[in-house]
Parts: sequence; structure tokens; C-alpha cells
Amino acid sequence: MKRINLALIILLSIGLALAMFSCENPIMIGLLDDTSPRKSGGGGDSNIGQNQNPEVIIDSINTGDITNQIIAQTGRGLTPTDPITLTLGSGIRLTQPNWLDLLEGIDDAARYIALDLSAALDSESPTGGGLRNDWTFDPHPPSSDGKDKIVSIILPIAATSIVSGTSGNPSFRHFNNLRTFSGAGLQIIGDNAFRELTSLNMTALPSTITSIGNSAFRGCTGLTQMTLHGGITSIGNSAFYGSGLTQVVLEEGITSIGDSAFINNLNLAKVVLPSTLATIGSTAFNNCLALTVVVVNRAIPPTLGINVFNNTPISMEIRVPAGSVVAYQGDSDWLAAVGGDLSRIVAIP
Repeated sequence: MKRINLALIILLSIGLALAMFSCENPIMIGLLDDTSPRKSGGGGDSNIGQNQNPEVIIDSINTGDITNQIIAQTGRGLTPTDPITLTLGSGIRLTQPNWLDLLEGIDDAARYIALDLSAALDSESPTGGGLRNDWTFDPHPPSSDGKDKIVSIILPIAATSIVSGTSGNPSFRHFNNLRTFSGAGLQIIGDNAFRELTSLNMTALPSTITSIGNSAFRGCTGLTQMTLHGGITSIGNSAFYGSGLTQVVLEEGITSIGDSAFINNLNLAKVVLPSTLATIGSTAFNNCLALTVVVVNRAIPPTLGINVFNNTPISMEIRVPAGSVVAYQGDSDWLAAVGGDLSRIVAIP
């Protein structure tokens, strides 16, 4: 009996101790959970007060306001790889004065910008910079202010074409840090649009593009690989003259390549051509010193201009559909392209 009573006393003592602990510690736990400071770098609250989306939305065009809004993004836009997104609000007409004021605001801020003009309205004018009333985007205004701070640009949804430039005054002259462009409605890239823009670095063009103008990407040495989608019906003369391409793929649907379109692409090693391609212009791949593989998916040999593959490696191989090898070997222009060496026209593996 004494042993039983002793055991009961011990159990009652333990229970009392546990009860006292449970009464005291909820208060302590509550204080820790509710008021203790949180360590940075952990949960979602650690970045409170920091700018998570450095986007500036422009609701009206005022140079000073634009500059101030950009500068307010402390520590951002200091390098081309960390641009501030500058978005033009809805209902603003991209007239030449508005376009110039926008560029001046960017220039005064001296920060790198990813520019979104997708919501812009037309200028209601058939001439001048900005978005014309024929839906042509013209970045041309003579001033170079701010252009070198734009690293990417989304053109107005309403823009269907980029105005043509000249050899001495390309459309995107002075956009020396522009890497990419896009536009949901863009169809036509005018002549000399991006000529000599060495910063441009894209692997594909907008899917809405149907026509690439003459010398549109001439001298764009930042372009290294390019896939041209099947909706492109024509590639202008000298379109990619002397660019930095190492590989080009033309998708099904493209029917022609202009004269000298890819001439002087010294690092171009491989070209893939679609079954829809009917003509290749003169000197299209002339002086492509690294070109070793040309894949032609057309069963009937496309019509060749003069010296299409002139000054290319003697090891260059032309690969064609298995049932078309004889047809290509029997075509005098294609046979001349390989220096009369039948062994260099083979079936696609």
C-alpha cells in the first residue's frame, strides 16, 4: 500500500510540474512568433520596402517627369543588363514631338531602358518620327538623345512596318545598345532598318514578319544564329550582308532569297533551306569562307543566280533529298556550285 501511495505522489508531482510549464510557455511562444524580428533573405517579408518591379508607367509626356520617374528607381538601370522597364500608358499618341520628348527624358536620366510602346496610338500624321497614320514606325528624328540607352523595344501593336533608312542613315541609327525588338503587329522591316547595329542579338524575328528589306540587317555582327520562319515571303538583297551568323535555318514557306542576302558571312558554317524555296539570288552565299554544309529540302533544284556559292570551301557539301541527287547533279548551275565534283552533292542523311 505504501508503494502505491508513493507512486501516486510521484505521478501527481509530475502532472503539477507539466501543468505549470504549459501555463507559462504559451505566453513566451506567442511573443516570439508575433514580435521577434525576422531574418532577411528567408521568407516573403524579407524584401519589404525593396522595389520588386522596376517599371515606370508614363501616363503623359513631360520630359522632366519622365526623367524624375526613371531616376527614382534607385540603383537600377545602371548597366545594359539591368534595365528599367519604361512603359507608355494607353491613350498617348506617338507624335514626333512626343517621341522626341520621351527620348530626351531618357537621355537626361542617363539610365538603361527596356522600352514598351505597345499601347501607343498613331500620330495622325503621314510624316515625321513616331507612329505615322499609315502604321509605319519611324525612329528617325535627327536627335540622338536617349537612343543609346534603349536596350530593347516593343513597338506599338498598331505598327505594321518599320520605315526604310539609307546606307548613311539607317532607321535605328544611334541605338547602339539595342539588343532586341518586337512588335505584335509588325510585318515589314524596311530597307537598312538595323544596318550596322552590332549590338543586336536575336535568334529569331517576330512571327508576324512577312518581308525583310534590302540591307535590313547588313553588318549586324551580333547576330550569330538565326531561324527565319515560314511566314517570311521574301528576303531582300544584302539583307544579312556581312553579319555574324554561324548558322541559318529557313523554315518551310520561304520562296526566295535576294541577291547577296548572306554574302560575306565569314563564320557561316551551315545553311538549311526549305522545300518551298524556288530561287536563290546571285552571290547569296558568296564569300562564306566557313560554309561546309548546305541542306536543300526541295526535290526540284531551285533556280540559282550567278556565283551563289562562289569563294566557299572546296569541302562544302550540298545535301538534298535522296530521290533528287541525280537531278541536282544534272543541273549545270548546281554542279558548278561544287566545282563540278559530283561527290559533293549527296543525299540528306
